[in-house]
Amino acid sequence: MNYLLISFRATCSGGMNGYISLCAGDPCPPIFRSPVFGMEDIMDNQVICAIYILPDAHKHITRPPPGVVFPKKVLIILFSPCH
Repeated sequence: MNYLLISFRATCSGGMNGYISLCAGDPCPPIFRSPVFGMEDIMDNQVICAIYILPDAHKHITRPPPGVVFPKKVLIILFSPCH
């Protein structure tokens, strides 16, 4: 399959990584047929169809990024089936 994969830079995307690629077929068809019965077709489509591809396997350290300030912990019981 010939397609272009563009990788995310985690430093520029809020920590997200992985790849983005154009969808197979026309990535921006001028007319987009509505998949919902009774809804109008989009006759002047200006949206580009792209897919997200998971990043390559890598070690992932689950911790918040530096500088994150956590809010105070608050626990409110709104409903208790025992009472």
